[in-house]
Amino acid sequence: GSTKTLRCSASNRRTTSTNLETKVGRGLRTRRPPKRSKISISKIMSKILVTGGFGYVGSRLVPHLLGLGHDVRVLDLMLYTEAGLEALKADPKWPEYEKRFSLVRGDLRDAEKVREALAGRDAVIHLAAISNDPTGDIDEVLTRQVNFDAVGMLLALAKEAGVKRFINASSSSVFGARTESEINERLEPEP
Repeated sequence: GSTKTLRCSASNRRTTSTNLETKVGRGLRTRRPPKRSKISISKIMSKILVTGGFGYVGSRLVPHLLGLGHDVRVLDLMLYTEAGLEALKADPKWPEYEKRFSLVRGDLRDAEKVREALAGRDAVIHLAAISNDPTGDIDEVLTRQVNFDAVGMLLALAKEAGVKRFINASSSSVFGARTESEINERLEPEP
């Protein structure tokens, strides 16, 4: 049959009708999408670096990743507290986790510490940041160095190290102070 191009209004992406449906006799039959290879997320992201792994989000994510069986390395300056590390070590599963966990104490702005943390990693989950506007206002230069400059360096060094997946976490702060009642990912960022 013929292949028609459709424009999906919701996502504004193009697709072909042969992937979606085929006219057969008197009715319309939906064709199943091609089978995707069954690649486990564990195989894609087995050795993970979590930057800021003992911050607010990281201290919850790291034990979760370890519980899923991943090998997790954390790069964290441990600037404010060691509560996240202490909580991880207090977890009853720590003896199991300890075999798949490593910590690089260091600053995201330090290229050598970043290289050390990236060695042998398949994926990066980037959480390290100077968070929230009041904290950023205390030292705007430091905030730019950590939240912008160091991220570029991290990306370049991750590529150099052969990292296959890079997840950059963000917060709603990227949308700035808005007047809209509904804030969603389709809005233009105004940090």
